[in-house]
Amino acid sequence: AGWVLLIPGAKTTTAKPQPKPNTGGNSTPSGSSSKDSAALNAWKGGKLSPSEFARLLGPAARESARRTGVPASVTLAQAALETGWGRATIGNAKNLFGMKGTGPASSITVPTKEFVNGRYITVNGTFRKYNNWSESFDDHARLISQVSRYKNCMANKNLSISQF
Repeated sequence: AGWVLLIPGAKTTTAKPQPKPNTGGNSTPSGSSSKDSAALNAWKGGKLSPSEFARLLGPAARESARRTGVPASVTLAQAALETGWGRATIGNAKNLFGMKGTGPASSITVPTKEFVNGRYITVNGTFRKYNNWSESFDDHARLISQVSRYKNCMANKNLSISQF
């Protein structure tokens, strides 16, 4: 509460064009950028200030929103939450959302805390690995836009807070 997330280069108008979600079954979405900005390509993870996090990752979040229809503010905010402003990005996997399984660049196994039988234990988890940060954004957008538990969120993605 009290935070305002400004995405560099984002328009400040309330009316936004509605991009069509990518519903292709490819492991890499059509149109997915294989090239992030030079600064983002050079970033290996590591905690950033909120403004630096938005400056560095905002353009990739906006491009993903253009391709997928999932608002950049949603993906960028969740990336900040999941990584602690970039502090924890799962080794060299370029995984911003802690998504498990095998990604377009294979997987990485790392120790992780899981809540099992009422307590936290450390287990080796297999996490998706991506070729670039944009693939991580697009994979998250696929989850948000295609999994039924998020259907209501996507149906209301264009409402302003005053409409609640």
